[in-house]
Amino acid sequence: MSKIQFINTYPADKRYTYDERIALLRARKVAQTEEKAKKGGADEDDYGLIEQDVYKFELEANHENGSIYGYRAWRENYTRLIGSHPLYCDPIDAFVGKGFVFMERLRPKQHKWNPAYPFDDLKKIFDKYNIISGIDNCHHFTPDLQIGFDLGWGGILEQLKLEREKHSQDHHEFYDSEIAVVEAIIAFLYRASDELLELSKIEKNPQLSQNLLEMSRVHHLKYQSKSQPELILNLFQHGLIAKGVNITDGGANYYNMCVDGSGLAVVADSFAALEQRIEREKKLTYDELDAHIKANYEDKDGEYIRQLMLHSERYGGGNSLGDSWAERIKDLYTELVRDLCEQHKGINFIPGFFSWSNTILLGKSVGATPNGRKSGEPINHGANPCGNFRPDGAVTSMCNSIARVQPAFGNTAPVQLEVDPGIANDEEGIRKMAAMIKTIMNTGNTLLNINIIDTEKILEAHKDPFKYPDLVVRVTGFTAYFAMLSPEFRQLVVDRITSVNPRQLKENDFNKQKEK
Repeated sequence: MSKIQFINTYPADKRYTYDERIALLRARKVAQTEEKAKKGGADEDDYGLIEQDVYKFELEANHENGSIYGYRAWRENYTRLIGSHPLYCDPIDAFVGKGFVFMERLRPKQHKWNPAYPFDDLKKIFDKYNIISGIDNCHHFTPDLQIGFDLGWGGILEQLKLEREKHSQDHHEFYDSEIAVVEAIIAFLYRASDELLELSKIEKNPQLSQNLLEMSRVHHLKYQSKSQPELILNLFQHGLIAKGVNITDGGANYYNMCVDGSGLAVVADSFAALEQRIEREKKLTYDELDAHIKANYEDKDGEYIRQLMLHSERYGGGNSLGDSWAERIKDLYTELVRDLCEQHKGINFIPGFFSWSNTILLGKSVGATPNGRKSGEPINHGANPCGNFRPDGAVTSMCNSIARVQPAFGNTAPVQLEVDPGIANDEEGIRKMAAMIKTIMNTGNTLLNINIIDTEKILEAHKDPFKYPDLVVRVTGFTAYFAMLSPEFRQLVVDRITSVNPRQLKENDFNKQKEK
C-alpha cells in the first residue's frame, strides 16, 4: 500500500532540478497506478485517488438499507469525512491533499436512489430499451469558478449567512447544509496549512523544506436534494445562493438534458444491408434472413449470409447506402429529442450520438443484427462506423460521414481517431496531421478523440499491462491508464488501434519471422 506522507525520504543534501522532481513524481504515480490496478480493472477516469491502508471511512447511514439520503445525511457525512481525512503530502510535489475516498461510491449500488421516491414505471422502459439512466448518477453541472475567485471561501460563507436571514424556514435546510460544508472546507484548509508548516520544520532537505513552507502559505486562507444534493456545485452557480434552492431541484438558471443515442452505425448498416441485399438485389428474403439471425448466423449457409450482409454498403463508406440511412436516422432522432423541449418546459433536450464506455455492455444485450454482427458483440463506438467499414479504412471518408450525422444544438457525435505515431516522424507528417485535424473540425465535426499509439506497443501492453504502466489511452470521453482497464476493455481499445494500420502489423510480424 502507498504511504501518504514522504517526509525525510529524500537525501538531505540533494538539490533537485525540475526534471529530477518530475521523474520522481512520475515513478511515484506509476507505483500508485500499479497498486490500484491490482485491485481490478477500472474502466473510467483515474481521478487521482490514492490506494492506502492508513485511513478508512465508513458512511453513517440514515436509512435501514445502509445508504444515505437528503441534505442532513450528506452534510454530516461529508463534513465528517473532510474533518478526519489525513493529509497526503510529498515534499517533492507542488500539490497537497490528494484524496483517498470517493464518497458517492460508498453507498450500496442497489440502494443509491431514495426508495421513498420510486420510479418503477420508468424502470420497465429502461429495461425494455436498455436505457442507461441518469437517475441518481453523477451529472455535469458546470460551475463558474470565477465566483469562487471573486468571493473566496470567506465571501461565499458570508453570502450564505446573509441570504439565510432573508429566507423563510423552508429554505434553512439548504442554507444550513451549505454553511456547514463551507465551514468544513475552510477548517480543512487551515488544518492543511498548519500541518504543512509543521512538516516544513521536520523535513531535513532545505530545498524541500522551503517547498513545504510555500505550500503552507498557498493554502492559508489569507491568500485566498431529496436523494443526493449538490453541496459544492451549488456554491458556484449564478443566483443560486440567493434563491436558496438546490441545483438538482430547480436552482440553476439553465438545464441542458443531453440524450445520447448509441449504436448508430449498427442500425444504419442493418437498414442498408436490408435494402441492398433484399429489396434491390433479391439475394434472399426477409424470412430467410430472420431465420439466420435467430440462429446467430450459425446455421446452414449462415456464415455465407453473414458475410453477404457484412459487406453491404456501410456507413462511413462515402455516399453509401449506410451513409444515407445514418442521416435519415439522425434527422428523425434529432426531431424526436427536440420535441421533448415542448413537453417539458424549462429543460433543453439536446440530442447526440455517444456510447460513453458502454459499447461492450450494450452489445451484450443485443442479439444478432442484419448487418452481420453476431449476438452479444459490442456495438459501434460513439458515432464511428463499424469496423472494416471500407477496404482502405479511409479516415477522410469516415470523418465526412460523422460530420453529416451531427445532430447540432450543442451535443456531440464524436470522431474517435486512432493514428500510428509514424505519421509524426518528420515535419511534413506533422503539418499533414495538423491540416487533417483542422479539416475534420471545419467540415462540421464537434469533438475529436485521438490515440497516437504504436500498434506493437499496444499489443505488448495488452499482454503485460505493467510493461508500460504509464501508457495513457483515450478510451471515449475520458482518458485512462491502459493498465487500469479491464481485459475486456483493453481488448476493445486494441481492436480499434490495430484496425488503423493492419498492413504495418503484418509487415512487422513478417520481418520478425525472417529474423528467426
